[in-house]
Amino acid sequence: MCISAVLVNCLFMFVLTVICSSERSEDRSFFQPYSFIKSCGLLLLSSVIFHIISILYGAPVLISVEETYTFSVLMSVLVILPLCLFCGPLFDSWYDIFTSSSYLGIETIVYYTSIMSILGSWAGAAAIPLDWDRPWQAWPISCAVGAIFGYCLGLLFGAVQLPRELLNNKWKVI
Repeated sequence: MCISAVLVNCLFMFVLTVICSSERSEDRSFFQPYSFIKSCGLLLLSSVIFHIISILYGAPVLISVEETYTFSVLMSVLVILPLCLFCGPLFDSWYDIFTSSSYLGIETIVYYTSIMSILGSWAGAAAIPLDWDRPWQAWPISCAVGAIFGYCLGLLFGAVQLPRELLNNKWKVI
């Protein structure tokens, strides 16, 4: 599941960067070897950070370590990978995406997918404490489904918001 999410993210961000141009297109340095290695390191580091956050939010520490880390890798793929693919390992660009209230362009899709993935995984955790004893309530199935659903919802919000911004700002499409 994580491999298919990586491939879909890579394909999606590649299509976005080829189809549309923005002011940041000249600043992208992801295709340099050093930036690629740094982005891979950021993905590994973010998976460890998501693992720690999951444990702090109540994930089993010793019982389901493999499931928790798999969920953390999924969250890294859904939240951090689009940032690495679109902005590269430039933290200034990441900061601009999440703090800018002005026109963002294609970055709105990255913003919505990242935020909605986190909110979706958090909302998916609501089914875990229910005493229905269903297989889908086991850790981290409902959180992973919620994160994927949130990512899809973020894509939908971005797909609705992006044409509005294109029309309002007369954005150049190649």
